[in-house]
Amino acid sequence: MKRYLKIYKLFFTTSWQLFLSHRFNFMMGIVANILWTISQLITIQFLFFKVKTFMDWSMGDMILLLGLGQVYVYTSWLFFEPNFNELFNKINSGAFDRMLTKPVNIKFLATLERVMVSQLLPTVTTVIPLIGYGLYTRQYLSLFDFGLALIVCLLGIVAMYLLGLTLSGLIFFFEDIQSVRDLLTMQITELSRVPLSIFPKFLQQILTFVIPLAFIAFYPVQIIRNQAGFRTVFLIEMMMITIFYLLSKITWKAGLRRYSGVG
Repeated sequence: MKRYLKIYKLFFTTSWQLFLSHRFNFMMGIVANILWTISQLITIQFLFFKVKTFMDWSMGDMILLLGLGQVYVYTSWLFFEPNFNELFNKINSGAFDRMLTKPVNIKFLATLERVMVSQLLPTVTTVIPLIGYGLYTRQYLSLFDFGLALIVCLLGIVAMYLLGLTLSGLIFFFEDIQSVRDLLTMQITELSRVPLSIFPKFLQQILTFVIPLAFIAFYPVQIIRNQAGFRTVFLIEMMMITIFYLLSKITWKAGLRRYSGVG
């Protein structure tokens, strides 16, 4: 217990020191995120100025969709997105060799090595207000359903991370795979702001079973709206997580074998 307390103390001390040394950037980041949140709310309210629902989705549902989508954006930048971006440079510079000496799983160390503590502030200034306002506008709210929705959202983030991990294993073979990974795991998240049901059926299948974007925001909101069953969504998610995990093992094993052979 004392060891964990020391770790938490070190984490918050380091975070506070980081804040003091970059407080201007932190403050500007907070202001920028607040302005972005306000602009998004104004945009959604403008959309619903003359209509009560958008394809059976209320304004509160759309705000929840936006808020849960941002959970993935900030979580990814907090834990793994910066590490994914630096992986190619580490391989080219030889810094990746240092990781090979560590007695831990190399693919997780390479993609979860550095944590961007600064991304905690946007979570407070953007995600919490959006989700809170979206829940507030609902006539009926079940905290149990909201808890299930959060589970689905978090598992969706895990699935998207494992997809990125699978693609990053190909970087040992293809230099340009980094841009493909960025497209499929980050840029495409813009589609999470709108209901999946507005897209053609084939695109809905792709955004569910190929790129598990639907599990980040769409299905969590559907669970809150009682339009989707948690058990079915959960089973599909676990299947996707298992598939992507196995694929990541294959790509990284082959990639490390090639890297060691070249070295």
